[in-house]
Amino acid sequence: MNKKPWLFFRLLTASFLIFAMILSLFLVVPGFFGYKGYKISSGSMRPVINKGDFIYVKQVKPDSLKQDDIITFYQPGGNAIITHRVSRNDIKNKLVYTIGDQNDKEDPQPVSYEDILGIYTNYKIPFLGGV
Repeated sequence: MNKKPWLFFRLLTASFLIFAMILSLFLVVPGFFGYKGYKISSGSMRPVINKGDFIYVKQVKPDSLKQDDIITFYQPGGNAIITHRVSRNDIKNKLVYTIGDQNDKEDPQPVSYEDILGIYTNYKIPFLGGV
């Protein structure tokens, strides 16, 4: 009986399990420290954040946001999650105006404080969002 195919199968299975455990460290463990991860699905923030990157954000008080902070939020009037740069913060009306780095104009609708998920922490894993 040839044991080589079984050895190969065992090594392949062990490699997959190790990969899955390492991947779960990047996806699950940060949540214990207040970070949430999001997949980037557009190139509007290139070159800082690219399509397919997996980024980490942390909750923040919206009135503390300032120009050039990068935030993740629910799209106004929709259910998509967007990551763009703050162009201005209207504290009085509790609205944040945003713009993608690749865009010429501000986003058409401001983001209400309730729709802000968090601020980009400068931690990302390139291409993990595509997995």
